[in-house]
Amino acid sequence: MAKSSKIRRAGLEGPIRALAAKGMATRDISAALAEQEGVKIGHVSVARFLREETDDRREAAKHVAVSVAHETIPLATKALRGFVAFALKGAEAALKAKDHSASARLISAGTQAAVALHKLTMGEETPGDVGTLGDRLAAIVAARSK
Repeated sequence: MAKSSKIRRAGLEGPIRALAAKGMATRDISAALAEQEGVKIGHVSVARFLREETDDRREAAKHVAVSVAHETIPLATKALRGFVAFALKGAEAALKAKDHSASARLISAGTQAAVALHKLTMGEETPGDVGTLGDRLAAIVAARSK
């Protein structure tokens, strides 16, 4: 960050980002800065600055993803637990009504939810995966009502 600090001191972050967003190569950005701003910044410094910017944005995105996951996982876990209980109760009711097909579908749905719950709590599955599973489970339950 030694040389790219010159970029920050000169307040050239915005112009460099704008030129990079247009698809300009670092050498062209360096030349444009010399021409437009009257500041000599080497293309290596421009490349380093852009790399640092990318790394900073990547880290920020990771923090957001982790934060969302920490908020979402408990909700997904609660929903899955509720669905497992619902599926088992539904399967019991279907068995009492001698509807073996519906019972089998509900047991299958409950089992899939239980497996997803286990994977989610072990960190092997993401809340997005659980959302996809939720759609599949909803289709199984909808098929039960037909």
